[in-house]
Amino acid sequence: MGTLNIDRYHAAMGDASYKDVARLHDKPLSEAQATFYVTQRKLPFAPVLGHERLVRLLIDSQIDRPRLRFLEQDRGGLKLFAKAIEDMHFVGAIRAVRPGTIVFAQQPFADISGAFGLTQAQEIKFEHAFDLPMTTASTAMQFRMAAGEHRWLSDFSLRRNGDIERAVDIAVYAFIGGFNDTSNMEAAHRLDIPAVGTEAHYWQQAYLEFMYEPEVEPRTGKPKHFEQVAFERWLDANPNGTTLLLDTMTSTWGRCMQRWPQPQPTRAAAPSRGSALIQETWQSWDAGVFVSLRRMACRAYGQI
Repeated sequence: MGTLNIDRYHAAMGDASYKDVARLHDKPLSEAQATFYVTQRKLPFAPVLGHERLVRLLIDSQIDRPRLRFLEQDRGGLKLFAKAIEDMHFVGAIRAVRPGTIVFAQQPFADISGAFGLTQAQEIKFEHAFDLPMTTASTAMQFRMAAGEHRWLSDFSLRRNGDIERAVDIAVYAFIGGFNDTSNMEAAHRLDIPAVGTEAHYWQQAYLEFMYEPEVEPRTGKPKHFEQVAFERWLDANPNGTTLLLDTMTSTWGRCMQRWPQPQPTRAAAPSRGSALIQETWQSWDAGVFVSLRRMACRAYGQI
């Protein structure tokens, strides 16, 4: 079922176009042929994406009785427009460039032609169909160009994208624009995008009780930092390899990581705790371990 996903001026102009006082020379304004085109104005370049969204918006255009009544009861009396869209089966011509075509600012890439009364109420659907896909993919392309061909880009934007459908769309179009994978499981499921993700910060917080009742390191006889315990539990729970969320470490932790063995550079494929670290290790665990860990994690991904 369609919605009144239009501005009031669409309804007001549409209603007026059916009135005799708005006639052109030889016909009602509502029947005059009109063409509306769409451009993107805020990006220097973007791939044209969103065709499937436009098709859905145009097909799903049947308006239900409560919405028609809402138009009829409008203070402007939009009964003519309500009658026109009551059994609307839009007949018009739509043109668009092929999906993925790169266009530049102010360059038209789609248009719609048809009778003025109904066509002018369709133009907003073009903006809604193309804006988010093109903006997202263009931004992803800029990330890809800045990162280069061999660096890995992952989408972790789910909680920042509002509702689930918008979040799925952003994950999909970021993938099209050059990202390698996503943390969004629904997007990964729908379009077979690789899904990635590891622990969240609250995994560490769940082990706060070891701050007050610490676990003892058998090798040294010293109490472990609670974050060390949390990391060890995570590594043990994921013997096939994982990624550690290093930004949870406190700067006072320091040497608590020294118990882990010294692995060779790895992609976290081996079962030992040490080799589960995605990092390049140094030859000793001397002073500055915390700083070196972060440097090593960055080096493993080619960032320094």
